[in-house]
Amino acid sequence: PCLPGYYSEANSVECQLCNIGYYQEKYGKHECNKCETGTTTETMGAKNKEECVSTDKAGILGNIRQGLAALFTG
Repeated sequence: PCLPGYYSEANSVECQLCNIGYYQEKYGKHECNKCETGTTTETMGAKNKEECVSTDKAGILGNIRQGLAALFTG
């Protein structure tokens, strides 16, 4: 099973990092939890809700990271 901060698609054994703006606290999950509105994570692979910070705190760099993640993940 996947570690916290990761998820696996259904019927897949490959684990992937949670995207920016998402987190996963538990083992073996198939999806990550979305941060609350107005918050995001600063890195991929967040392991708990406390890693979701105000988008104001994430600043321009956080917005750039979110945009890049969206480009690569669809």
